[in-house]
Amino acid sequence: MGMDSVSKTKAQFSYVVSKIKAHPTFSYVHVVEPRAKGLVDVLDHNPEGEDNDFIRDIWTSPDEDENGRRLISAGGYTRELSMENAEKKGDIIAFGRLFLSKPDLPSRLQQRIPCIAYDRSNFTWFGP
Repeated sequence: MGMDSVSKTKAQFSYVVSKIKAHPTFSYVHVVEPRAKGLVDVLDHNPEGEDNDFIRDIWTSPDEDENGRRLISAGGYTRELSMENAEKKGDIIAFGRLFLSKPDLPSRLQQRIPCIAYDRSNFTWFGP
């Protein structure tokens, strides 16, 4: 994504998040980190200049701590990266694709069992 496109995207999402923040009953915003791009394999880092910190800054500013607003962040997390992000930025971490292919993911994370890359053919779907 070009820098002009990144700045337009940031301006658009900054506006949307600031408008959502005006509603006191909203408690969280869920974002996907830029390192996860649709069906493309996930990068091990966010591309330079592309991250969701600008959304964090708007949504979870220090003066908002008492009202419990949180950012839920998904997209290419490993156990180590999720722990680092949660401790450093205070995010709640969501695991999507990895959890769909490994329903025992919470146990794996807790017991530090390595997780190999997700496999779409192993995604667990509930229902018909």
